[in-house]
Amino acid sequence: MAAISFATRASEALERHHALIAAQRAHEHTRNVVATLGLVVGLIVLLLLGWVSGVTSFVVRPTSVEQPIVEIDEHSFYRTHTGRIVFVPYNGQRCLKAPFNNRTGQIGEGEHVPCDDVLPQHPPEAADDSDFTSRLGALRNGFTRQR
Repeated sequence: MAAISFATRASEALERHHALIAAQRAHEHTRNVVATLGLVVGLIVLLLLGWVSGVTSFVVRPTSVEQPIVEIDEHSFYRTHTGRIVFVPYNGQRCLKAPFNNRTGQIGEGEHVPCDDVLPQHPPEAADDSDFTSRLGALRNGFTRQR
């Protein structure tokens, strides 16, 4: 009889222990769900605060019309993608100045003008030969260096 009562008490203790563990797991699960929801809500609140304050941008957020930093003329190359190109002859003093369209690559009918009228009067000074030689040497070394 004593063995049966001992087995019964052990079985009851084991059931209580399992019930206690199940309650702890349920409590941990609830705590984890609440913590996850709290983090998600906190993240959403931070994003909304950033969106309202302008720090975070979303596609759906209307953007204000910003003024350009530099005012660009409506006839500038930046807007029209058209300009003029000057062809300089090897001999002679008459250059060909022709319009071109950078989008289409077309060069229009040009006019001959005095080169002095369309070329800069003070061209940049040419680099001395030693500078050219050192740059050319650096390029050559880059291709011939053994690895």
